[in-house]
Amino acid sequence: MIIAGLLRDIVKYSKEHGPWIFYRMPLYYRELYGEDGVVRWAKKWKVDAIIAQLKDVDVEKLNKLNIPIIIQNYKERADNICNITGDYFKTGEMAADFFMKRGFSHFAYYGFNDAIWSRERASGFRSRIEECGYELSILGNSEKRSEHWSFDLPLLSRWLLSLPKPTALLACDDLFASQIMETCKICNIAVPGEIAVLGVDNDELLCCISDPPLSSIVLDVENGGYRAAEVLQQLMEESVQCKFKRLRFFYLGK
Repeated sequence: MIIAGLLRDIVKYSKEHGPWIFYRMPLYYRELYGEDGVVRWAKKWKVDAIIAQLKDVDVEKLNKLNIPIIIQNYKERADNICNITGDYFKTGEMAADFFMKRGFSHFAYYGFNDAIWSRERASGFRSRIEECGYELSILGNSEKRSEHWSFDLPLLSRWLLSLPKPTALLACDDLFASQIMETCKICNIAVPGEIAVLGVDNDELLCCISDPPLSSIVLDVENGGYRAAEVLQQLMEESVQCKFKRLRFFYLGK
């Protein structure tokens, strides 16, 4: 969802300032051949720049192309290459403010330890909560892949049942929030009466199929895509150098 939103406004920028010609690498090709495949693909098509979402980045290989490259960090930020990244810490702070304004005094976070976006959202959430004199209960998913659909139902059930009620709970994204929602149903925990759940990404499908509908933080990824395209144009014109591009615009939605 995030990469699709970014690409929409990159295309919008291209139509206004280009046009650019887009060559889309098939997902299977990247998964099979990694950065070596990206390099071969770029050379074959004689591309002027690359925009990509990559899990683990071998910057040295990519930089050998000697063309502008912008990556949307999937798990970790990469050094010495331009990154599109979110202000994940600020997202956590905003979630804490959202809950505290509604009078909550018990807080929990459910996330994933092996991705920077989840860790920094937890850090921002914790920082703002502890700053105001409250404590935070955290449960991290034990799976080693953030896109894994399964979760430890017995562990999650015990944790949710142990939380004081009412508790305000931030999940690292909407997928994890939906796991909370379904587990609360199984455990007969009222949402939002006993546990108020807030996700991140505003995935329309996940938010709609949740019962009650899931509230989620919306990331301004499309504006970020437009800004990324501006930077890419400047890089191609050799007018700027950058290591990171940070998306800082968020608002709470449902």
